Amino acid sequence: MRLLLLAAFLLSLTACPGPQPIPPPPGPGPALDAGPPDAPLPPPLSLFDHQVFDCHQAAVLGAYPATSPEVARCLSLPASSEQQAGDCLLAAAGTLGAAPVACLVRDLGADASAALLAGSTLASDSLAADAARSFILSNQLGYR
Repeated sequence: MRLLLLAAFLLSLTACPGPQPIPPPPGPGPALDAGPPDAPLPPPLSLFDHQVFDCHQAAVLGAYPATSPEVARCLSLPASSEQQAGDCLLAAAGTLGAAPVACLVRDLGADASAALLAGSTLASDSLAADAARSFILSNQLGYR
């Protein structure tokens, strides 16, 4: 009987495998972007944060001529300047309205991006495209 219990005990030990080896992590995947890493996005501005703007409203389109020069100036501010593009756009929205400013950021940024894709080497196009993209992403803006 003792021999039978010893045999059952030894069989139970061999039935449970020991710790399994940890599989190696997967290898590096394909590079998604060969360009330099993006700079961290600034915090969202409360006036614009998660807002959805309808850029086809007559009031918004009617405000474009008066709003466009100030928004273009804000988008052309270098990142190293005392006033950042986001702060400038927030100040402009306080006097000109949030919807026209947000819609012009989208439109002027798209124009600048298209110019860069067409081969423009103007620093103003690069600044405007980068500032518009950063502003839209950091505030998580939506458009209709």
